[in-house]
Amino acid sequence: MKSRTGGTRNIPLLTSHYLRRDGDRPMTRGQLVGRELSECVGELQRAARVFRPRYLAPAFFWIAAYHAGMFLHPMVSRRTSTISLNIGNTVVRARFRHNQSDLYILRENFVQRIYDFDYAANIPPPTTIVDLGANIGLSALYFQARFPAARLLAVEPVADNAELLRVNARLNDFNWLVEDAAIGAVDGSVTLYPNEWWSSSSTSADVAQAREGGSDRLEGTLKLPEVPVRCVTVGDLLDRHGIETVDILKMDIEGAEAEVLRGTTPWLARVRLLIIEIHRKYVDEAAVVEHLSRAGFRRVAGRSGPTDVFVRG
Repeated sequence: MKSRTGGTRNIPLLTSHYLRRDGDRPMTRGQLVGRELSECVGELQRAARVFRPRYLAPAFFWIAAYHAGMFLHPMVSRRTSTISLNIGNTVVRARFRHNQSDLYILRENFVQRIYDFDYAANIPPPTTIVDLGANIGLSALYFQARFPAARLLAVEPVADNAELLRVNARLNDFNWLVEDAAIGAVDGSVTLYPNEWWSSSSTSADVAQAREGGSDRLEGTLKLPEVPVRCVTVGDLLDRHGIETVDILKMDIEGAEAEVLRGTTPWLARVRLLIIEIHRKYVDEAAVVEHLSRAGFRRVAGRSGPTDVFVRG
């Protein structure tokens, strides 16, 4: 087993190397920079539409900081900042680290709003939300802001992330249930393959190796030592917390969905709506979709972002 040491000494001071993405066609450096700038401008424009004026300046700053990091020098600091942002009429405070990963997720959840959906047209008002792969709690903040009366259970295997997740709950006086665990097909212990691109830490060796081996990805440079973590099944998790029905189950578990969503999954009968990121670069998407279809879920058409919605019935 190779050593996982972490660090940033191999990252050049100025680089556009990490502008390349998996699956890109051949592109010049100018085209790559142009794409990043275009996306930055688009996100700034979207932020101007979704945030109240008083929150725009810090939002603009951190959006620009993320994109600057991708073609100048990736941010990898564990220093933290707190930003206030609105989801509709609700304002939340979000604590995050000064690194590309946390800023990536901040943009996804609050600017791109990858969990936006017409929930009211598909399920009753949610009273229970389960966030599998909660990271530092930014998705949980989004869901709690939209559904303030809902009980929320957040599950996260990376200790540093779970610590910050609890901070975000306290900052907003949210009484979240938090489980420090990975989600798997069986209870027990699994190996976690973490790195300081925190959102891509996985319990799948295949996923970790594929990411670390990508020359255009940061995971190989930022890898950390493997650690054993507690693993729980979704069914046992729900039983332990006395959850009979899950109105919204969010699943972003970095490739482990292929293992979790196969075989016998009686707990799916307790879920009304599943919003999931299927990591199709690493797992068989068709097998996941087929399993959910057999369990009585229909896939909602027309999703443009990284998440898919499956509704029972």
